[in-house]
Amino acid sequence: MKLRLLIVSLMVALLSVLANSTVAFAWDESVGLSNEWSEDWWADAQGFATTIDAYTGWNEYFISNDPLPTWWQEESSGGMDNWKADFTELSVMEGHSVDLGSGLIGVGFGTEGSTGPSSVRLGYSSPDSYGYNIWWFIIECEVFKDTSYPSWMSSLTGTHMLLGFENQPKITSTDLREMANRLTGSGGYSREKVQDAFFHTYVKLDGIHNLNIARILAENSSVADNDYIDSFVNQTPVDSTKVVITCSIE
Repeated sequence: MKLRLLIVSLMVALLSVLANSTVAFAWDESVGLSNEWSEDWWADAQGFATTIDAYTGWNEYFISNDPLPTWWQEESSGGMDNWKADFTELSVMEGHSVDLGSGLIGVGFGTEGSTGPSSVRLGYSSPDSYGYNIWWFIIECEVFKDTSYPSWMSSLTGTHMLLGFENQPKITSTDLREMANRLTGSGGYSREKVQDAFFHTYVKLDGIHNLNIARILAENSSVADNDYIDSFVNQTPVDSTKVVITCSIE
């Protein structure tokens, strides 16, 4: 097996098969979890949150049944990100993506709708100069496929990384818990960097995740190469240079 990492530096102008619903959660001092999935998927989401919650510096999560696209949207787009997702250190979305047309893929929130890159500005350099968001895991199909990911660069305004997929990934109902263990160095795993925990969970020769193509959009190579979940450094240089890292098995 050869694990292939493709790293691309881009200069961009700063512009924007799972269940029938979406689980969304995010936290700094709190976590919101959607209870709209089958018991197996719900257990995985809760297990992820509980594991992160037990790690030093992460605590007091709460359960919510109302994940909305507006959590991740700028106020100018009718959102509430300055006191929802943008106020958290880490966000996770798992569900169905949405075709927005012209090759652009948005993040789906089940029956609540969707959001796309033109309305998302996570991080301290968002238009309202507010935000603590550092990592956003998007476990949905093709959000960062070749025709779509350049438009998502605009949402990197202080957020270190957006983590998702180029293709339609195969995932299991224990993946989130495994990734949490890798992030925190628990459950028999050594603590890993954020990008490594994501890639090692979702791209491997195990008969399930073999064909997955995972992709990270990062503010720069330094955060991609050095971020652990206890980094808590929310302010990082923001400019037109972004890094794209694609991981697959050849």
